Order: sequence, then C-alpha cells, then structure tokens
Amino acid sequence: MEGANAGAGAGRRRAGPAAKPVRAARERASSGPCRRNARRQRSGHAGACARDRPAPAAVVRGRGRPRGRHAAVTDHGIETSLMDALIAASREFFRKPLEEKQAYSNLIEGKQWQLEGYGNDPVKSQDQILDWSDRLHLRVEPEDERNLDRWPGHPESFRGLLHEYTLSCKRVKDGILRAMARLLELDDDDRILDQFGDKGSTYARFNCYPACPRPDLVLGIRPHSDVCVLTLLLMDEHVAGLQVLRDGTWYGVPAARNRALLVNVGVSLEIMSNGTFRGPVHRVVTNLEKERMSLAMFYSADLEQEIEPIAELLGEKQQPARYRRIKCMQGFRGGSL
Repeated sequence: MEGANAGAGAGRRRAGPAAKPVRAARERASSGPCRRNARRQRSGHAGACARDRPAPAAVVRGRGRPRGRHAAVTDHGIETSLMDALIAASREFFRKPLEEKQAYSNLIEGKQWQLEGYGNDPVKSQDQILDWSDRLHLRVEPEDERNLDRWPGHPESFRGLLHEYTLSCKRVKDGILRAMARLLELDDDDRILDQFGDKGSTYARFNCYPACPRPDLVLGIRPHSDVCVLTLLLMDEHVAGLQVLRDGTWYGVPAARNRALLVNVGVSLEIMSNGTFRGPVHRVVTNLEKERMSLAMFYSADLEQEIEPIAELLGEKQQPARYRRIKCMQGFRGGSL
C-alpha cells in the first residue's frame, strides 16, 4: 500500500500492540534532539498549565482526572456554527471515494512524500506500522504561501470555512501566548510571539479515525510530542480517543462538549520557557464501533530560526538553561507534527 493510499486502511497492513511498555512508548515518542532534551524535564502535563501557577481561568480552564489533567479554552469566541460547518465539510471530504481524495495526495508524482496533502506517513519499509487514520494536512499560514492545489475544492464551502477558522484561531493563539508570557513574568506580553520570527507557519491537520475492528492491535496515532510551539485541537464532541502519558500511565481525555479547544504545549515552547511549560507525550486510540473526527492547528516558529530558553528567564535568581539552542528545522526533522 502506498503512502497516499494509507488512509482508513493504514492499520490493515500490519498492526502493532496498542499498549506498549512505558519505556518503549517514551523511546518511540522521543526521537530527535529537540525531544531528547525535552524528555529530561517532562512531567507529562497536558495543555497550557504552568509548573507552579495556574493560567487565568478566563484564558485556560483545566479539567479532568487529578493525574491526567488537560486544559481547554471554553470562551474562545469562535462561532460554534463555524466549527460545526468545517467539521461537516471535512467529514464529507473523507467520505468521498479514494480516487477523488488522491487528487490531493501528499505524494508528488506518486513517489516523493511531502507534508501537505491527503495521506498518511511516508512508507519506508514493508514492516512499518502505520496509524489507523485518514489525514489531510494543509499549510494555512502565511496566507500567501498556501498551496491551494492541495486544498479540496469539494465540498465547495471547505476553503472559505478553513480560511475563516484560521483567522479566528490566530486570535485565540495570540491571546493564549500573551497570557503565558504574563505567567512567566516577562516584560513584554508579545515576547513568546516574537520567537516565531518572520516566517512562522501554521498547519491544519484534519484527522478521521474510522471504526476499527481490532482496537486492541492498532493506534489512531502513535505516542509522540508535538514539536511546534502550540497546538489548538478541535476534538470530536461525542467520541473520545486522545490519551496523555503521565507518570507511566495513560489517561484518557474526555470528548470536548460545546466545541471547547484543547490547548497543547509543543516542545518548542517547552524549550523557550526553559521547562516551565511541558510538551506532553500523547497518542490516539481507536474505537470498535464509532468514527472520530478532529482538527489540529499547529503553530510553529520559522524553521530557519534558532530557539533557546528566553534570556529573561535565566540568570542568578532564575534557573540555568535546561535546554541547548537548537534550529527549528532540526527539531522538525527529528519529530512529527
């Protein structure tokens, strides 16, 4: 099966155990220098939770089990009708015949894999274990660098809805990162936003997890940490599947009612904050009976830019740098959005 054909049947090629020993899960989720550094201090918290001080309730509200916390933005100001329409349009795309979806393939001329487009991970060997998911990965910012050839033209509402949603999420992301700068007691509320550089990018990834006949044998997404700065996740309202690893145990994140946005810290932000905010290891499990949909917005710094702990956080009264300087491209190649 080629990478562009992976989609819903990806896991049928070869299925691996859904529950691995914790050590193996951590090793698999920690490839690349960016993640190796982050692993030294990772606590397993999900979302934008400060190490010692909670974020303002107006920006981020945490909920969940005591040892499996996550944070969700509940008053983000994005119209529920917009979210519903975009998810409905993406669901319509995923239900189209395979040959129609392959018109937006992430394989160039059927051979060279690229991040953007429809399809799963690149297939590097016949024994490779693929995720049980259908994906559509699109770069949405900068706007003038959008590759509209990869954007589905049907349903016709898709492009306009995604554009409007992108603008709305940018406002939410900016507000969260300014609040986090205040939690870090930085002099400038825009200090974290300034770390994105001139060519920061945003990717939207639509995920469709079909019902799986053997959820005990295959995962929707393998354990990993996001390498970006911040992720805003629009989860399925009815079907749960996301799990977060903390202290050797996987904790399920409940389905998000009322279109709340889950906030996930990326490893880049972990480095910038010198470990105050942590990039959690997470995965997605499959469901025997129900399809699940989600939409992740990944906010990344300029890939040519170097990131390191923000200087204001270092010094005699603060802690020494826990992470070395790294080029974003280096971390990006070592990890996966």
